[in-house]
Amino acid sequence: HYRQWGMDVGFHDFFRTSPLRTFDPQEANYFFVPSYACCHQVAGIYDFEDLDAKHISVVERLPYFQRSGGEDHLFSFHYVDLFPSWRKFIPKSIFLTPETEVGFERSLEEFSVDQLHFPPFDSLKDLSVPPFLNAKDVLGFHRNAKPIQSRTYLAAFAGKLWTDVTEAADT
Repeated sequence: HYRQWGMDVGFHDFFRTSPLRTFDPQEANYFFVPSYACCHQVAGIYDFEDLDAKHISVVERLPYFQRSGGEDHLFSFHYVDLFPSWRKFIPKSIFLTPETEVGFERSLEEFSVDQLHFPPFDSLKDLSVPPFLNAKDVLGFHRNAKPIQSRTYLAAFAGKLWTDVTEAADT
């Protein structure tokens, strides 16, 4: 499915079936690189070290990556730390992600790179994308929503507060 953790699959399907897709690399403005990393990680198929090695291997074999240093390559990551070495291998590439900070049950303390000085999301090149919501869910939200004037709170938290992630537990 194409919900938040499956957004890699949704993007792949979208670009694969786009009427604007070209098979001529000289005509291409961008190259989409499917990853499915979150699917592999959540299913327990690969851990972070394995995913890092697989991503490095793929990037090293991309035939048109060097013509722009990767600036014309789109990577969809549920969160960018699924490719821990991204800063070395794809720092100029564009990320499509619903997670603009450090990701899955990991604390800032677990990263060797200072996330505040070298953040995983760059608003000048990356795109923050919402998770997929099907029409049935959207209509249900609308049907069950209280009028704004009768709401006590006008905000929602969509996330997780794991006790083993310092920043989340301190929130």
